[in-house]
This record gives sequence, structure tokens and C-alpha cells, in this order.
Amino acid sequence: MQKKKMLRSIALVCAALLLLAAGAGAGWLLAERRANRQAEAYRQQWEAELAELRSQLSGAENLSYQRVLDSWTATLADQYADVVFLGDSLTAGGSWGEYYVNYMVSNLGVVGDTVDHLLLRTAQPELLMPNKCFLMIGVNDLIYGSDADMVLEKYDRLLAKLSAQPMQVYVQSVLPVREDQIRYPVRNEAIRQLNLGIEALADRYGMPYIDVHSLFADEAGQLDAAVSYDGLHLSAAGYERWQQALLPYVQE
Repeated sequence: MQKKKMLRSIALVCAALLLLAAGAGAGWLLAERRANRQAEAYRQQWEAELAELRSQLSGAENLSYQRVLDSWTATLADQYADVVFLGDSLTAGGSWGEYYVNYMVSNLGVVGDTVDHLLLRTAQPELLMPNKCFLMIGVNDLIYGSDADMVLEKYDRLLAKLSAQPMQVYVQSVLPVREDQIRYPVRNEAIRQLNLGIEALADRYGMPYIDVHSLFADEAGQLDAAVSYDGLHLSAAGYERWQQALLPYVQE
């Protein structure tokens, strides 16, 4: 009789454990379905923004840029990243995932990007649901003829959009250039003025500001010749210097 009671008790405990496991499994499945629905909503938003951006990029001078836009769709399949890097060709040239091997990394840098372009594709980092986003943008705006005040007005709107996303945004200063080597009409004084405004905006939005400009400037305030091949873009040594500087922020 006692043995039967013991077996009945064991059976009841096992049944309770199975019910708990089933409940936990159902909860996990529900959470996964919600995440999938959220990712699908982000995907649809990004596809709409991509179509809008394509419509604005017509003409022979933009054909190469449109080809870059088409390649962005490949990132939609990722759906998740720990860390994203958002910016222009300087960001695009970095092998961030190879350096930060312990993290899922997505490089969202695009050649020729300006603040205007980023305003149209803020859904991309949101789609990937990262914990951290490292932003550097602005030098192309100066190259294309905008002054610092014009860039900062757009930059303000960009940070407002990014601040609404559940991720930590790290705002990086714009790097210096070598004025005697660069083939574009941009000056370091304009970059310094832009960086002052970017730092103030980062402070207003409560975002960490990372001064990488000082890390790359030589004694004359020009881009260090040892880390650049054209006065604007970085060599492998330049990216190694940049990646080492960001490592503590990636790890924190």
C-alpha cells in the first residue's frame, strides 16, 4: 500500500514538472513569435525606406550608389547583431567583425553616405536589434558643400531618430583630413567646428561621445600620414588604431 502511494506521488510530481515545462515552452514560443513579428515589421519599414531612397537616386552619377543600396538587402536576413557600425566609406572599410570576434557585428557603412542618407535608413539598425550602435558621419556632407551648421541641423534629427531605438548609440567625432593630399575641398577647421557641434548634440541626447579625431590628428591637426593612403581614407594601420580605441566601449 505504501509503495503504491509512493508511486502515485512520484507520478504526480512528474506530471507537474511536465506541465511546468510545457508552460515554459509555450512562453518561449510566444516570445519567439512576437520577436519574429517585430522583425517582420522592421523589415517592411526598411524595404519602404529603401524604395524611397532608390527613387531619390536617379541619374548616371548615382548608378554605383544604387548598386550599393541593392546589396543592403542581404543584411535583412541577419535580423540580429550585438553591435552595428553606422556611417560612410570610413566605416564601410573596417573589418569590424573580424576584430570583435566575440560579438555578432554588422557593418552598415556605405560609400558616399551623408547625414541625409542615414536619415532615410535608420530602420536598418533597428531591424538588427543591436545592443550598441557606433555612429560616424558628416565628412561627405562637408565635401558636398554643406557648412557645419547645415550638417548639424540634420544631425540633430538623426540622433532624435536613433535615440528612440532600444540601443546604446556611441557618437564618434569626424576624422581629420590631410589638406595637401585630399582631392576634395574640405578643410580641418570646418571639421573641428562640426565636431564641436556633434559633441554638444551627443551630450543633449545623453549619448557617449568618442573623440577619435584627436587619435588620428598629427601635431599640425592633419590626418596622420602613417594611417592614410589618400588623405581621407584609412589604411590597415588606421583601422587597427580605430578598432583598438573602440574596444573598451564594445566590451563595456
